[in-house]
Amino acid sequence: MHRALTAVLLTLVLATAALADERPAVDPPADPNATDAPAADPHAADGAAQDAAAVVLALKSKEDAERLTAATDALGIADDAVTKPLVRLLIDDRFEIRAAAIRALGVRTTDKGRRAAAKGLCALIPRLAKSAENEGELALVVRSLHDLAQPSSIDPLMKDVEDSSAEDLYRARVMAVANVPDAEAIEALIQHLARRGRGRWGGMRRAVTDALRYATGQKLGNDPDKWRSWWHDAKKTFDFEAAAARREESREKEEQRAERKKGKGRKKRGKK
Repeated sequence: MHRALTAVLLTLVLATAALADERPAVDPPADPNATDAPAADPHAADGAAQDAAAVVLALKSKEDAERLTAATDALGIADDAVTKPLVRLLIDDRFEIRAAAIRALGVRTTDKGRRAAAKGLCALIPRLAKSAENEGELALVVRSLHDLAQPSSIDPLMKDVEDSSAEDLYRARVMAVANVPDAEAIEALIQHLARRGRGRWGGMRRAVTDALRYATGQKLGNDPDKWRSWWHDAKKTFDFEAAAARREESREKEEQRAERKKGKGRKKRGKK
């Protein structure tokens, strides 16, 4: 049951006032330095700040329903003001609220917000990893850490990863490490392949090599010596930004394939 929940949860969710001036009788001469980009709307900025303030207030509410709604709404709030109260909800008594906070933390956009979100999520891993009953929640944490892609998450994700009681959760953890654009992530995976690659599952070693391929774009099999030799030379010039762009493109294509598959499934059910 827990593995089924993990698989479901692994599988990965996300208007302004204008002021008009009177047009002069004669148009002024065109400014050769002018651009076509519209000016920033201060009213839109004020509205976003008000929305963030309202969500922050609701995240601190004593009412469960208000906290849940606010944590869900925080998915669409980019303001860093929501990050700290979302982190506080990671120990909420209700799973639905914790899950909504985990998802919202995974979509932080600023460097500061992403670092704070990753720190809060990483702190959950040791406790959640102790029991198979927590696999669904841990899967959500791992998914958000994957998307945040912070170097600070490498050690927490790799620590005792082989003790994962579900192979798909093990795979998710090493893939989350692979998505971090940092040399330490690649080196941690190579070291893990050398030490623990021959795990309890036949797919365990394959998961690590898949993670290394995801991180680097290279197909070097499951021999850690080949990976070490390649990385010894490649790390001097490895383009982490290009690798991250490749991974994002790959994920988008995978999502499109999944959507097409769902569409075909709906059509078949409609014909019955």
